[in-house]
Amino acid sequence: MLTVEKLKAMQPWEIFAKWEAIDDWKVFNIWGEWHKLQRVAVRGKGYHDRAIYFHIINPEAAEEAVADSDLISYLYSSEWGDEHIASNGDKLTRESTIKTLVPCDDEAFNLYRY
Repeated sequence: MLTVEKLKAMQPWEIFAKWEAIDDWKVFNIWGEWHKLQRVAVRGKGYHDRAIYFHIINPEAAEEAVADSDLISYLYSSEWGDEHIASNGDKLTRESTIKTLVPCDDEAFNLYRY
């Protein structure tokens, strides 16, 4: 269980949890597709806040995007390192998902950075 005391003990910008999973309807269904998700939980740089960022690997979107942009293709087709996800990933904002991935008390939840 994550608490404010545990957040205070972490270093700024510390990645304290990471996961890889398939985005399916049984779990979180972020995109409603069966693509690989990479996620990291990060303590904030300044205050003791935190956030969870994710990157989705969608080979079909990457294939379609090749004609449009190599950058878009890269965004969807490759795995990213933890630091890159923390800096460039999309942020989770659904309360139930956040609490499921990192169980926490109410005080620590209120420090989630939206």
